[in-house]
Amino acid sequence: MREHQIVSCNSFDLAKRLGAYSAVAAATASVADIAGAAEVIWDIPDIVVGDDPGLLFNMVTGETASAASDDGNATPGSMRLIGNYAAAASNVGAYIYTPASSTFGAFVGVGSDAILLAAGAQIGENQTFYKNTDYPSIGNYANLNNWNPEGTRGFVGIRFKLDDATHYGWADITYNDALNTATLHAFGYNDTPEAASAPPSSSAPAPLAITQFEHDTDANTVTLTWRKTTATSYILKYSTDISDWNQDLDDGITAADDENPEDTDHITVTFTLFEPLAEEPDLFFRIEEEI
Repeated sequence: MREHQIVSCNSFDLAKRLGAYSAVAAATASVADIAGAAEVIWDIPDIVVGDDPGLLFNMVTGETASAASDDGNATPGSMRLIGNYAAAASNVGAYIYTPASSTFGAFVGVGSDAILLAAGAQIGENQTFYKNTDYPSIGNYANLNNWNPEGTRGFVGIRFKLDDATHYGWADITYNDALNTATLHAFGYNDTPEAASAPPSSSAPAPLAITQFEHDTDANTVTLTWRKTTATSYILKYSTDISDWNQDLDDGITAADDENPEDTDHITVTFTLFEPLAEEPDLFFRIEEEI
């Protein structure tokens, strides 16, 4: 199976963009066993989430950040997770939210209960999606309070819109009612509109993954570190819209190019950004296995 990995930088100023996204750890993507579909997997360090407003995580960019408030999160692809809704004693427990004012966003579930899904579950049009739409300013939501026993880990199936196209994805979460916490382990989605998404099996080999991303504004370079796979060479592609991946920044990248050979599990290489790329308002990189 050919694998690829995406890391993105889409904010305002390029230096600020690249600096911000260098903090996104272990952002991974691989091609799932769904023909012609690209499964983008963000394998992050575990984040334990407590009381609201909780944690924001963006399905498209892999970025995570503390939520400033319960409402107002309208960024496309940005979900919110809380380990405990402490604002009202009658509604305590863990909740997951779509972007605010999203009438379409929903979760695989029954009523407002998110169903615990297993690895490999096909999340797509054949699943039943539910959501609570009572409070548009905070987004559609579902709760994890039906997950038992305490400390249960599983996947939440997610449906959302990007540029008016339907996408499916998932979040890997452990809910612990006794501790009033929810732990986010990873999340991902299928970047092909309408295509089903499948959470990876925990027994699967570690996917191709960018684990570090740094930008040198003086030298106009980016340094990427990614997990070494069985491939003998890799290609670095770039895109300005996360749809067109026909442009290579470099190819034929091998272990001989590794700038940190002491780390036998990863490859680190520095790439020069030629002048037009430095002026792009949105820029995405993708590592692919070549051979």
